[in-house]
Amino acid sequence: MPNLQYLRTFVLLLAIALMAFAVGCDGESADPAGGDADTGDLTDSDVGGDPDVDGDHDHDAGGDHDHDAGGDHDHDAGGDHDAGTDTDCVPSEAAWDSHASAIVDTYCSDCHGATPQFGAPFSLTDYQALVDGDQGDRKVDTMVQVLMGGQMPPAGYPLLSEGELHDLVAWASCGEEHPEHGLNLEATAPVWEAPAEPPAGVESFDITAGGYAVGPTVVDDYRCFSVEVPVDEARFIRRIEPIIDDGRVLHHSLVTISRGGAVSPGSFSCAGFPPGDDYLYAWGPGMSPIQFPDGGLRLDPGDTIILQIHYNNGAGVQGVSDDSGMRVFHAPTEGPEYTMAELGTASIFIPANSQAEASFECTVNTEVDLEATWPHMHEIGSKFEQFVIRDDGSEEEVVSLTGWSFHAQRIYHTPMTLFPGDRIRGKCTWDNPHDHLVHFGPGTADEMCFSFLYVTPPVADFCG
Repeated sequence: MPNLQYLRTFVLLLAIALMAFAVGCDGESADPAGGDADTGDLTDSDVGGDPDVDGDHDHDAGGDHDHDAGGDHDHDAGGDHDAGTDTDCVPSEAAWDSHASAIVDTYCSDCHGATPQFGAPFSLTDYQALVDGDQGDRKVDTMVQVLMGGQMPPAGYPLLSEGELHDLVAWASCGEEHPEHGLNLEATAPVWEAPAEPPAGVESFDITAGGYAVGPTVVDDYRCFSVEVPVDEARFIRRIEPIIDDGRVLHHSLVTISRGGAVSPGSFSCAGFPPGDDYLYAWGPGMSPIQFPDGGLRLDPGDTIILQIHYNNGAGVQGVSDDSGMRVFHAPTEGPEYTMAELGTASIFIPANSQAEASFECTVNTEVDLEATWPHMHEIGSKFEQFVIRDDGSEEEVVSLTGWSFHAQRIYHTPMTLFPGDRIRGKCTWDNPHDHLVHFGPGTADEMCFSFLYVTPPVADFCG
């Protein structure tokens, strides 16, 4: 029989070690069923929410617009809010009640419930107990450390989704810390990266959120801001780059165009797919601006550009007024005209606790040049593959991704010519860790399998 004093010492040391590994959790959606949140209930205020469009700017060498980090807009993912600078962080109680506590309950309560079990040194169920004490020594600070370090939940327990991990860390750190996603992502094609500066002589306009208010309990608010393009003749979009104001509340954004102004200018709720005739650009954390080597996407007088921003204030930051958006650079209609074509499938059914695949295939009917490809799935994607089967039966890879990350989506440079008779084949693979079926849908908790292609000439249905 072991010495009792040794046993007591062992238990004490174990408790001290466990305190260094206090558990954490995080939340992607306030809807416990995983469905889409009613954004009108979260925040539907138009106060300061009108989209802002600045006039044309000359981007010659002596132009008025500043693209340095110290300019009017910060183009880093963190915006003007630098991580690690908040020395007086008290995580939001409203956000705890709204979504953070539900994540903790889902992933942490087996050990860190109201009555700690299995050697857990303390409970994580009481808000006040989490935030009491000196900053750096509180239970909530330990939560951030072990979540960022990947030490909790322990091996063998269900892991938080990337969205949940992001939200919980953001809440516990007051939006100052963000997990690094996509560490295991591997791609067979390079990322399509734009030059540091726009082409000489182009003009630009901004479409922004205009100071849109994002409340502390907002987790899924899809908001659209639309403007009529400020041009009086046909132009080509040469470059699109993100404007990041308050990166603490940005999840992703999409840009579409409505030909002929079918969508009126303004600000409105737009969960799911934004309106418009064609996609122009998509942004997520880590994504770069895009720039066409020559030519671009067409703009005509009377067209409307729609910016959809998915807001996620998982940190519960108070007093957010966001002015993020996109800067659109345009020039005369010289060079090739592009469009963004869409391929994919909606036939997606992923059983509970299972792996599943879905494929799409089409036959090219018009010769086009492919410049870049944006693969798109949601949170439980694991692998994406896209190939071209030439008319002679040979196979050529477009892009393949392993270690998929919803929060590290990229547009890849995939230049090639596609000829009539070629077949484009794509396949998505998912690993469903949930106890319920996952199917196709616009919500983050649903799934998708799409490939968006920048092609010229602008034949959106070149492959059918």
